[in-house]
Amino acid sequence: MIGENGQRLLERVRPLLEAMGRRVDEVTEASPIIGRNLNGEIVFDDGDRVFVKQLGGMAAGERHARSVSFHDCVRLADAGADLRAPALRAAHAPSVSLAYEWVDARSTFAQSIREVEAETDEVRRAGRCVAALHSLEVIDPDAIDRSRPMFPPAGPNAMSRETFYGSTMGQLDMWRFIQRDQPLLDALNLLVDRSRDGRRTPAHGDLRADQIFLTAEEAFMLDWEEFRLGDPARDVGAMLGEVFYHRLRRTIVDASMHADELDDADVVRFGSEAIDTSRPLAQAFWRGYRDRVADDIVDAAFVDRAVSYFGWQLFDRSLASGTYFGRVSALDRALAGIGREAIVGSDRYGAVLGLDDLSTQEVTA
Repeated sequence: MIGENGQRLLERVRPLLEAMGRRVDEVTEASPIIGRNLNGEIVFDDGDRVFVKQLGGMAAGERHARSVSFHDCVRLADAGADLRAPALRAAHAPSVSLAYEWVDARSTFAQSIREVEAETDEVRRAGRCVAALHSLEVIDPDAIDRSRPMFPPAGPNAMSRETFYGSTMGQLDMWRFIQRDQPLLDALNLLVDRSRDGRRTPAHGDLRADQIFLTAEEAFMLDWEEFRLGDPARDVGAMLGEVFYHRLRRTIVDASMHADELDDADVVRFGSEAIDTSRPLAQAFWRGYRDRVADDIVDAAFVDRAVSYFGWQLFDRSLASGTYFGRVSALDRALAGIGREAIVGSDRYGAVLGLDDLSTQEVTA
């Protein structure tokens, strides 16, 4: 029997099911899944199983079009075995909804790197998957978005009116931190200029470690709402930021089990520990990426941009946390501080994080 929440999910995605050639009365299970969009798992009476999503929030129509465009680009080009994504089963533009094949994942990349003894092979596999995306040939230039991403902020109108009115008090606190720091704003403007002037490739644009599903043999990338032609260093920096973020979260969770309360000094100290434990994982990701990526994609300034995007990923994580809380936590302040230093001093901060080894030469894992 399908519960009340499942029935509501089915009503919202009815046009999508019809686009698949299926009917609501064929559904035996409908289970909503928590996320920023309306997500859910649907099982039909013949055993067919799909993941459905109806996009919400700002620019949902544009995000839907970009999601579809990724699959159009893959269909037109030879993506190779390393670039895996759940197949798009159906798309319904009027209801901004999508249906994907169901992937039985053993874990996500986020879960893998939070493990005390993370599997190096899984980290390298994720690197190869990202590299395969950046090496994807664009057969039809009209099939891919070429606009600049909204973030990181740049220029005199970096924060749009929609962003302001759509932000929580916690997020506005973080925006104040950014907007009052002129060296940070200057560095973000420079990063955006360098990204626009450098080599652009197909890029995910909003990559997080929980958007890579790991099976026994493969890595699947999900959520293509920000897919476009962009700076490949953005995706690499995002994944390096995710490695650090999840290792820091693991360190703090472990510490909180043995302490009544953690203060700012504790968070800073644990940040240093997280850097030490994330360094070999970052190098393993880079090795996997360099093994697979086309040689002409990694230019001389690639690492500096990747370090800057590493920093922005930490800001992005803090902004996301502000969605749920009315103030900035000690962890978010620490993430923002580390992110700020990486962005402003990308040419030297890589050494602090151990990312100075991420050159175009081979690194040791």
